Amino acid sequence: EEVKEEVEESDLKTYVKEAAYFLSLNKYSYNDLCWMLAEKIQKMSINLPSIEDIKKKAEEVFRSSCSYDELCWLNAEMDFLIKKSFLGKNANNFHY
Repeated sequence: EEVKEEVEESDLKTYVKEAAYFLSLNKYSYNDLCWMLAEKIQKMSINLPSIEDIKKKAEEVFRSSCSYDELCWLNAEMDFLIKKSFLGKNANNFHY
């Protein structure tokens, strides 16, 4: 079981690293990456978040002073975790 966890962690790092790289190639603006991450976070806790909900979360993400690369990484990581169902709807304990 320990080996399985190591493989899953390795898969996570590999996937996120590659996905973050490809995300950066899209040359999204810093604001767009903040919005994308905020939207993912809000959709985790609210089925249909309002634009205002997403805007508030995007402002929090922006104020966190993450680097561009960190935002790419966080977006890719969220995509992976959602895809693998490690995070799902109503995961209310997720706070940025």
